[in-house]
Amino acid sequence: MTKILDYALIFLGLAILVIALSGSVLRLVPLSVLDAQSPMVAPTSPHKLTIPGLDLELPVLVASISGVTWETSSRGVSYLDSSALPGEMGNTVIYGHNWPSILGKLEQITPGTVISLSMGDLVYNYQTTGSAEVDPSSTYITSSTVAKTLTLYTCSGFLDSKRFVVTARLIE
Repeated sequence: MTKILDYALIFLGLAILVIALSGSVLRLVPLSVLDAQSPMVAPTSPHKLTIPGLDLELPVLVASISGVTWETSSRGVSYLDSSALPGEMGNTVIYGHNWPSILGKLEQITPGTVISLSMGDLVYNYQTTGSAEVDPSSTYITSSTVAKTLTLYTCSGFLDSKRFVVTARLIE
């Protein structure tokens, strides 16, 4: 009986180790924009986020908020489908994990950095105007704006207890 328990504990430990390692690989492996070939991508929504200053080029997938649950992707960043389209008046909201392969470098961004959003054949360039760390309850950041604004949003702080927000204005 003791041998069976020993083998069961060893198997359980190995299974947990495999799951933890596969999660770590997802966080660290760079993404390819070619991975964005997904049925969630619509031609009338952004499909690529580029921040040359942070050496980031990420696929953008359409997502929504249902209650308190934000749809996220391990393949790129998410475009909040209830927010403005790039280039339109209002707030375009893009969010993603703070993994090194996604938005983990976002806290290094500086005012004036150019961020590009591609939608179809068009590229919309935004210039960062500020950044802040806020509480998760600060949902006003997803609210509509009177200017053509881009808001980038990721987790931050100890055990992702905060949110890091970058705002940018469309360069016209």
